[in-house]
Formats: sequence, C-alpha cells, structure tokens
Amino acid sequence: MVKCPLCDKDSSSEQHPNADATIFNCVTCGKFAIGGLQLAAGWTPQEQGRRYHLSALTKSTKTLVMIDAGTVKRLADGLFVDPPVPRKIEAIVRRVADQSKEIGARIVMRLDHDYPIATCRTAREMRVLFDEAIKMGYLSGNTDETSVTVKGWQWLTEKPNATSSMAFIAMSFDDKLRPVKEAISKAIGAAGYEPIRVDEEEYVGGVMDKIVALIRESRFVVADFTGNRGGVYYEAGFALGLGITVIQVCTHSQLDSTDLRVRLHFDVNHLNFLHWKEGELQDFSTRLKDRILAVLGRGPLVAATD
Repeated sequence: MVKCPLCDKDSSSEQHPNADATIFNCVTCGKFAIGGLQLAAGWTPQEQGRRYHLSALTKSTKTLVMIDAGTVKRLADGLFVDPPVPRKIEAIVRRVADQSKEIGARIVMRLDHDYPIATCRTAREMRVLFDEAIKMGYLSGNTDETSVTVKGWQWLTEKPNATSSMAFIAMSFDDKLRPVKEAISKAIGAAGYEPIRVDEEEYVGGVMDKIVALIRESRFVVADFTGNRGGVYYEAGFALGLGITVIQVCTHSQLDSTDLRVRLHFDVNHLNFLHWKEGELQDFSTRLKDRILAVLGRGPLVAATD
C-alpha cells in the first residue's frame, strides 16, 4: 500500500504502461494517473490546500485522468473553482440515485470515501450538505440507509445534470462517419468534457434504456443529423425535453439539398446548425469546440485534455 497523493489515504499503485507516470487506485479519489516528474516535485502549500479539486475531478470521471504539470499549474492559479452549494447538494442526491436500483432502495453512504463527489474538502463538510439534503426532503434515512425520496427523484428529473462532465453524442453508427465521430469527440474533450457514445459503452438490456440513462447523466448532447436518422431526432428531442442543451451538427449537403430524403426535416432546419465537410474536419472540430465553450463554458476535465 502507498499513500494517495491527493488525499494521503492508503491506496494501491502501478506503473502507467505508456508514460512516465504512476496509476493510483484510491477508494476516496478513484483511479487516476500522475506524471512522474510532478509526483517527485511534491505539492506547494497552496496546492496542498486545493488538492480536493483534483479528488473531485478523478472521482467523478469515467476515463483515466492524467494529472501533469499543466493540471497542477491550473490548480495553483485557482482555475479550479468550487461549485455553488446547491450543486454540491445535487451531486450528493445524484450519487444516491445512481446507486439505487429502484425508487425506495436504500444504500450506504461512506462520507469518508464519498466526499469528493460534492467537491468537499472533508467528510465533515459533506455531512453538513448531506443533512441539508435530508432537511430539504430530497433524501431520507441516514448514512447507513439512505434513499432518494419521491420529491428528490422528481427534482432530479426536472433539471439538467449541471454537475456532469459527460457529453452524449447522438449520431449514426455508420463506419463511414467514424472520422466525424472522432472530430466531435476531440472537440468535446478539448472543451473539458467527456464524450460518450452508446456503441462504446457496456450495458445489459435494451439499448434505448441505456441511451435514455446516458442522456440523463449528461451535461449536454451533440447531435449529428447526418442521414436523418430517426434515433438522432428522438434523442435530441428527449434531451431538449429534459432541459439539456443540444448542439446540432450535420453534413454541409443537408443544408441546401433539394432531395427531401437528404435535407434536414422542416421542424429542425431553422436551428443554428454547425456543418462539416469531408477534408475539413479539423476546422469543424475547432468550431464545435468554440461553440461548446461559448454556450456551456469550460468543463471540469479541461486540465486533463489540453
């Protein structure tokens, strides 16, 4: 066992296969990697007091976060900021909801392990917010048996997941569009969010159940209407119904085509679409990144992806 460099608790470690870095697996901070030079350099007193921001980042992200010198510089410069208290409470309620298999299910909350999910410095801080969520009627029980109330479930379903770092990609699975998917994923990552597509996820059961769940968990959706796939129209509409931001993109030929099978449907063709052309996907990716930043601001993963 070794000490986690983010929270100083016991964790396991292993060598990163593709870089001069070490992978840590901490029950509090999750799984993350940290560059060898940065690990050797240690933390300044200012950075030491802000490490909980990195714990929040690594705890909430599905992909492996690499903490390097650039990440730490942003930390020292104060570019990681605390979310407001309502979002911290929302993160706690969502944590219980995500672990519940059904309405009324009761789970165990380990405040000493779970506090990073709400960007808290300590378990004591999370205790205050946890108790407040109970007073507000969103949770019931105690840390040994916690459940989301009906009021809490309704509250979560009526608002976008503003604490999420995920961005759902709705588009055709056609292999010919793989370069477009990669351009979209690159733009999302460069803006500081985690691109998610259902064909790259493991799941059991119906695909639509998984799609609905992923959209609910996402901060926003990028919908590529190329090919006028009915599923994309459905997924974009579902997200909009939840109040989740949808960024619409399509191939250039759909904007002015006279072929009704190709042209965008009349109920969306008035929207502000970003278009792409083959051979110009780098420019499209840059424009999409700029659109995401303009509409949503930088995501929490920007330090790990720049």
